[in-house]
Amino acid sequence: MGDSYFPSRVSFPWTEAHDPGFIGKRGRYRGVPTPYGASSYEVQSEVPIEDRIAHLHKMILPLLPKIIEAGATSTRVSAGYFYDSQCNLSFSLEELCMLKDLNTHFDLSCYETTPIEA
Repeated sequence: MGDSYFPSRVSFPWTEAHDPGFIGKRGRYRGVPTPYGASSYEVQSEVPIEDRIAHLHKMILPLLPKIIEAGATSTRVSAGYFYDSQCNLSFSLEELCMLKDLNTHFDLSCYETTPIEA
């Protein structure tokens, strides 16, 4: 994201994207122009969970110079982990190196879910 970030200048299948001035649909900018541009990419559920960091790395790393060139001043990776009985997370050394390559903030949120009764 960034005040002068125009994701429309980056050819990529964003999950969500808007340039500065887009009329907000939710939050504090609902119904008014947003003062910044932003984009996001969500790894599809068809990608096996053990391959998602590698997939993200492969898709985003080559784009980072173009994203910065398009005006982004802040980048981050956000991940959600959904569990129903215990929350243990582990990252391989390769995954940690891939996240480091992205040179960005990393947010990880864990969400307890209710198991589906049979």
